[in-house]
Amino acid sequence: MTIANIIDAANEAQVLFKAAWGVRLAEYPNLKFTKPAISVTWARWTMSHADGAQATLSGPVGSRRFSRAGVILIEVYTPLGAGLKVPYDTAQIALGAYEGKRTPSDVWFRNCRIVDEGPGRGENKAWWCTQVAAEFEYETLK
Repeated sequence: MTIANIIDAANEAQVLFKAAWGVRLAEYPNLKFTKPAISVTWARWTMSHADGAQATLSGPVGSRRFSRAGVILIEVYTPLGAGLKVPYDTAQIALGAYEGKRTPSDVWFRNCRIVDEGPGRGENKAWWCTQVAAEFEYETLK
């Protein structure tokens, strides 16, 4: 099955993260979010498309394949000074949302990884930031 549009891809990718992350606090694009107390672990989820190309040379309208690719970036913020166990444990939860997974509409994830960022910056400097990146690909028909 192929993706009908970009919204389906984003929704299905977000559903995977929400299922893994559970009731923990998370910030999503274009949704109002109030920063929690500095003792609380939270995450910021974003999905960025980076590439796209026509995957087939020709064909009737509705049967031409176009590929889409990008990266999901999850910034996991944990309280400073708590060591690395909490940052790595929570980053592993976010990683597990995508590693080896594929959505019902065939968005698939690859090159999933944890990246140590260190102390947050700007308004997030009260937390330790560990990033989780998951590259994705899917095809759409036009």
